[in-house]
Amino acid sequence: MTGLQPCRLGQVHPKPVPSALMALDHLGRGVAKLLLNIALVNLCPAGKVCAQELSASGLRLSVLPLGRADAVEALTEGRADLALGFIWDLPDTIMGDPLYEETFLVTDLPQALPDAPLVSLDAYCAADHVLISPAGGLRGVVDDRLAAMGRSRTITLGLPAFLPALAAVVSSGALLTLPARLAQGLASGFGLVTATPPLEVFRFPVSVFWHRRNSADPRTIWLRDELVQVLNL
Repeated sequence: MTGLQPCRLGQVHPKPVPSALMALDHLGRGVAKLLLNIALVNLCPAGKVCAQELSASGLRLSVLPLGRADAVEALTEGRADLALGFIWDLPDTIMGDPLYEETFLVTDLPQALPDAPLVSLDAYCAADHVLISPAGGLRGVVDDRLAAMGRSRTITLGLPAFLPALAAVVSSGALLTLPARLAQGLASGFGLVTATPPLEVFRFPVSVFWHRRNSADPRTIWLRDELVQVLNL
């Protein structure tokens, strides 16, 4: 699995946003004048998709790629309107709503995954791997799980973001384990196929977070509702 600790992607389909425009009219704001600051916890892929779709609706977006502690700080200081991702041990001042639970898929070139959508544990362990690791380490939760099974894998490259990791898979033929919705949305565009991991991989919730002081703010409420629509939940 990825070294990226919990974060998710929704496989989003473009959809009209008349309700969003009506909400903004009710707030007395024009869509193009509304600036949204989103903190993406550990480069949360769901946040990237949300940002793309919300931007397409006319919003101006400023995306902040932050770690968990920095995301909480940004919400507290008002530098971020919302944060997306997985954060535990929230302070009382930060509120959160779960959006969905994420799982993982393995992706690689078709010749490297000839039995896709299946891959055996032996083949998985024998292959080279690319690891998504914002912190720069070369060990992830999958490695801990494999160690508990008396197995291991070889990580040949660690990269901080998803798109470079997918490009590296294309050039190297190494396996990449990444959030399922991200794999489903992007793998085919790189000429890659996907397979179910041959071991049980940690699932995690992706949530939207905001500061308690904004809980009754119409703008914040509207933005949270739009995220749910964008993620097709």
